[in-house]
Amino acid sequence: MRQLTEQRAEKTEKMEKMDRRTFLAGAAGVVLLSGFGSLVGCGKGSGGDSGGSAGGASGGGGNSEDDFVWDETTITGLTEQGKKQTQLVIPAKCTEVLFAALFTGEVAKMDIEGSHPEMMVNANDVAKTVIFEGDEIPKLSYSEEFLRGFVALESVVWPKNGVSEIPESFFYDCWSLTSFPVPAGVTHIAEKAFYNCHNLTEILFNAELESIGAEAFRQCDSLRSVSFPASLRTIGKEAFHGVDALEEITFSEGIEVIEYGAFWECPGLRTVVLPEGLTTLEKRSFTYCDKLESVYLPASLTSIDDPFGIGFSHQANPVIEIYVKEGSYADTWFDGAPHNDLVKKYY
Repeated sequence: MRQLTEQRAEKTEKMEKMDRRTFLAGAAGVVLLSGFGSLVGCGKGSGGDSGGSAGGASGGGGNSEDDFVWDETTITGLTEQGKKQTQLVIPAKCTEVLFAALFTGEVAKMDIEGSHPEMMVNANDVAKTVIFEGDEIPKLSYSEEFLRGFVALESVVWPKNGVSEIPESFFYDCWSLTSFPVPAGVTHIAEKAFYNCHNLTEILFNAELESIGAEAFRQCDSLRSVSFPASLRTIGKEAFHGVDALEEITFSEGIEVIEYGAFWECPGLRTVVLPEGLTTLEKRSFTYCDKLESVYLPASLTSIDDPFGIGFSHQANPVIEIYVKEGSYADTWFDGAPHNDLVKKYY
């Protein structure tokens, strides 16, 4: 017991020595959002007052390398100058960032029972823009949550080579994001990528996206509508759980699987039209969608997990109309499932 206590104390001491708060890690490629035109950076060798375009960073304000404490090509912390920057430019020479190196606020209470990054919250509360000058996003030690908790973040300029995915928890708790165009080349949005982005009102999917991971947009409560591209095949577990403002979903033919609880607790939904090509609808996909009035099930469905496969439980509406194709799997499923609050209709 004494040994365990000593180990925990040692771990806490190490964490406290880390240079204040931020989670940085790798992947994703897009120029983001919220009405930014030109971006003023702190690029090395830059001059003048005008900023660079979304493809790269330039502008007045000093040398980006001087904003960081370095161990050769690894960023180990922020200088006093760097802690004040509302635009953080990650130089091209940077290949790695130590966990918590870019924290600028107070370190939160730590849970010494474990070493998960959630023990540190409220990451960078200063930076509004992050600019990657290199060919790719640097490696982040100990974590994959590169911009998690950047509560002031409004804009990102991505590396020259782009990326194929938006990584796990990359924008977790980025409360100032309001609009996000998924960049060309991204085929996967990973688990919890935008979790708790409470002010995100618009997500513009590209034409190449194939999958959305579990809880990717969970509790993005300001998101009012989503339109999925024909390239999308899978919507992951609880991907849009708790999106209170969501009123409209547009599916394209091509989606094949909607996983467990994908739209759980979306109380604004009234009508859902699922497209031909969908084969699997897992349970509780639309549970607690209190205002839901009608759902259209395609003939292509071959699997509905159980009587709660589309989650018609505890709804505010006393009756929900389920539209099916006569003779389809959904038609047969309905006849064999409890449906006190469901009414079957053909279309």
